[in-house]
Amino acid sequence: MTKYLLPLLLLLALPVRAATILNSIKPLEMITYELILTSDSSSSLLSQNASPHDYALKPSDIQKIQSADLIVWVGSDLEVFLAKPIAKSRRSLALANNENMPLRTFTKPCGCGHKHSHYDPHIWLGPEQAKIIAQSITSELIKISPDLKLDYLSKLQQFNQTLSQTVERIKQQLTPSNTKVTSSFTMPMVILRTILNSTTSVTLPFILNALLAPKVNYHQKHH
Repeated sequence: MTKYLLPLLLLLALPVRAATILNSIKPLEMITYELILTSDSSSSLLSQNASPHDYALKPSDIQKIQSADLIVWVGSDLEVFLAKPIAKSRRSLALANNENMPLRTFTKPCGCGHKHSHYDPHIWLGPEQAKIIAQSITSELIKISPDLKLDYLSKLQQFNQTLSQTVERIKQQLTPSNTKVTSSFTMPMVILRTILNSTTSVTLPFILNALLAPKVNYHQKHH
């Protein structure tokens, strides 16, 4: 009995597999942070002020890419600089390539000052897109640590609940106001201040876009 008990105790004493997630940009890191466990780590390759449109990789960036367990990026339409280095990574997730991702089609320039393809690559700005992003990241985390599947699924459920509740709360806050919800989306500063003080870091980048969703055309990307 003892010869079987000792290996079992040693197995239970092994440290939990910690995943190192490298996100291309800050908005993706903010989403990933809400999905990982305390033993995992998440960071972004670009600083908050850096633009993915014209970024030049440094040698230290290459080291980060090669050492990370998972690289999360939008795709080559946004982060052109990652197209080649990503091939040397252990595992990568190009979010825009998800066939279920609703991508907004351009009817006019998006306003970021850069040229893109027919689809808007700024996918983190939509709540529905954010749910798919979260699901995709969670699936990859489970592949890295299958034994922690239930923990990751629990984090995903919390994320989706928080997102839905926050978007609904923002809609309710805006409804009684005189705010005109148009394609330009303007709101009184007092409401904006309320949003900034009441939302989590992860939901802030895209909840403001929630009210615009019915007013733009979205299409699933076909490969």
